[in-house]
Amino acid sequence: MDQETLSHIKELTEKVNQLLRERGSQEEPEDPHVTTRIPVTDLTAYPELIEALPSIEEDFFRSPLTDEERKNALYSCPKNSSMNYIPPPLNDSASSAVRKTDSALYGIQLALAQATRPIDFYVHRRIQDNPTLDTAEDPETMFASTMRALLSDIAATEKRGGRPVEKPCQIKSHADPTLCPVIAYKVYKERVARDLCPTPHANNSTWAVNRLIRFVNDCKKPLSVDSITRYIHSISVLIHQDQDTPIPKGRAIGATLAANSGVSTDEIVSHAFWSNYSIFDLYYRLTRNSSNNLTESILNLE
Repeated sequence: MDQETLSHIKELTEKVNQLLRERGSQEEPEDPHVTTRIPVTDLTAYPELIEALPSIEEDFFRSPLTDEERKNALYSCPKNSSMNYIPPPLNDSASSAVRKTDSALYGIQLALAQATRPIDFYVHRRIQDNPTLDTAEDPETMFASTMRALLSDIAATEKRGGRPVEKPCQIKSHADPTLCPVIAYKVYKERVARDLCPTPHANNSTWAVNRLIRFVNDCKKPLSVDSITRYIHSISVLIHQDQDTPIPKGRAIGATLAANSGVSTDEIVSHAFWSNYSIFDLYYRLTRNSSNNLTESILNLE
């Protein structure tokens, strides 16, 4: 083997080693206390973290607060005037067994709702102390919002007698047939989704669910969530908006337009089949503009 070939081999070997070193350095976490494991990461408790959060080493499920501690934590913070702290009532037709089970769930939901009071008051104080604060970019506000959404999500997992609560909603027809969602649904069911299209449930393969949205050219093939999202984005880009503004979610467009037109938030949440108002307000509301002129409503000279 001549010297030139050996030189090429040596050069290639060095490049491979360099790539391996770079890959190894990329896989190392920047935080020495965070251990990467597929598909999760572990946070190792260290002295400063334990000192800041002493309860981190306690048994999470067996460390309840005393009544006095709980009252001090909750009632030292005011209620949010726009928040409904009372869980939804049972249907009148519920059996006595279901009502007995619901009483325990009711207490949990009530406690979760009350637990949002310190979060709301903390964000309120942060805004008052920093009048120019950009809440959309503030990590502490975003963290508080996430924690509030998690509490809401847990409280919204309502079950009565082991079954999810059904919340019927009537979709009314539109006067113009070309804009009527009811007619569109009926025609789509007749022409495209006329046959069943069962697929395994994403969270339980033993369950089969019938997919409504299909390929037009192959009615037995369901459209994936990613495909539906791409179609929505291809239409949403036609909306006039500022450059570099992210494409809004499809569900957010209709809900925001409804809110701006004066439709009550209760009806919006009901028609969108969201579990509660917070889901709409935190994730799908694009703007808080209103069709009502509050100035003229308050200062009415007539």
